[in-house]
Amino acid sequence: MSWKFYNSCIIVYYLIQVKIEHVLKYFFLWENRNLPHIQDFLGRKVMDYRTGTIGRVLTIRFDDGDDFLAELVNLVKKENIRNGWFQVIGGIREIDLVIGPKKPVMPPDPVWQDVRDARETLGSGSIFFDENDEPKIHLHAALGHHGETITGCLRKGSKTYLILEVILFEMSGFEADRPWDAEKGFNILTFR
Repeated sequence: MSWKFYNSCIIVYYLIQVKIEHVLKYFFLWENRNLPHIQDFLGRKVMDYRTGTIGRVLTIRFDDGDDFLAELVNLVKKENIRNGWFQVIGGIREIDLVIGPKKPVMPPDPVWQDVRDARETLGSGSIFFDENDEPKIHLHAALGHHGETITGCLRKGSKTYLILEVILFEMSGFEADRPWDAEKGFNILTFR
C-alpha cells in the first residue's frame, strides 16, 4: 500500500468522523444528550428516557403447567420490583396473545390469537406498576412450532410447557410507572 493512499484513507476517515459528529449535533442536539428526551431538528420531542442502574438479578424457573404470567406478577409483588427488564426462554403450551392491530390507528384494535399447543418460546419484556399499584407486564415473544412462528404481545392465560427460564433484572435510579392512557388505548411507560 502506498503512503499516498494510506494518507488519503486517514483523511477520509477523519472527515467522516467529523461529519457524523456534526450531523448528530444538528439533528439530535447531541451536546445536550443528558436531557430527559431527544429532539429532532424541528424541536419536536422524539423520545423520552432515563438512566439508571441494575439492582438485583433474579433467575427464575417455571415448571410444566405453571401459569407463567400470574406467577411472575406474584414474584414481582413479593420481591417489590418496581422497575424490571426480563428475558424468557423455554416452552409455552397455552397463551392468548395480540399479534398486531387490525389497522395502524390510535387507539389500536388488537388482533387476538390463542395458542393451545407446545411452542418453543423466546421473548423479552418489561415490568412497571400501573396507577393502581399493580405490576404491568409488557412481553413480546416469538413462539415456534414445527417451523411456523407466531410473534406477538403475550397477554393472558399462560401455561408453561416443560420449562420456562427467566432472567429478571431489577432497574433502579429512576422513577417510572405504566398508567392507563385512554387516548392511546393502552398502559404506557411514563417517567416521573
